[in-house]
Parts: sequence; C-alpha cells; structure tokens
Amino acid sequence: MLNGSHSFLAYFGYLGGYAHISDTMTDQGYRQAALEMGITTLKYFPAEASGGINMLKSLLAPYGEIDIMPTGGINTKNITDYLALPRVLACGGTWMVDKTLIEQGQWDELARLTREAVELVDS
Repeated sequence: MLNGSHSFLAYFGYLGGYAHISDTMTDQGYRQAALEMGITTLKYFPAEASGGINMLKSLLAPYGEIDIMPTGGINTKNITDYLALPRVLACGGTWMVDKTLIEQGQWDELARLTREAVELVDS
C-alpha cells in the first residue's frame, strides 16, 4: 500500500530490509553502508512486534535521511496511523490475501478485501 498513487515498482528500485530496525538505525556501519549505496528507504520488519509506531518514531528521530516502509503486523486498524507519519512512504500487509481464502479459491472475497485495503489507504 503506497502513501499516494505512485506505482510501487516505479517508485522503489530497491528496498533494503532488516529484521531489527535497531541494527540499521543504531549501528553507524549498517546505516552508512546503506547510504553509501544510495539506499535511503528501508523496510521496517516486523513493525508491530518491534514496538510499532512509537518505536518507529523514536528510531527515526535522529536520522532525517532515512525513510521507511513498515511491514509485519500492519492491518486495517493501524495502516492509516503508519501512513500518517511523514517518512513512511508505504506499508506492506497481507491481511487481504488470507491463505485459507486462497486455498479455497475464494477469489471474490480476496478481491473485496483488496479493494477495501486500497479504499482505506486512498481515503
């Protein structure tokens, strides 16, 4: 889900990821390596399990050159809160592609959930 109407592939040529945001944000070597490669947008995973929005705000505060795409625990109840943060460029989520619905071939329900997700972000 992008924060705006941009195409994901057109916007992101590469999106570096990490298991613990503190590794990237607190270790100058990781952060510097990313910046030296021109990577200024990173994936924050698992967002909710790592402290959610409050942790993300705290970790981003001293690093104005880094933008984030949170994933992991993003859902209909919190996606708009994440996207409201200025340096959150997009969010990843899987709630709209439930494994059981896929296995059962419930394509109409998957389409409905996906439309609902897009409408939620676009509102």
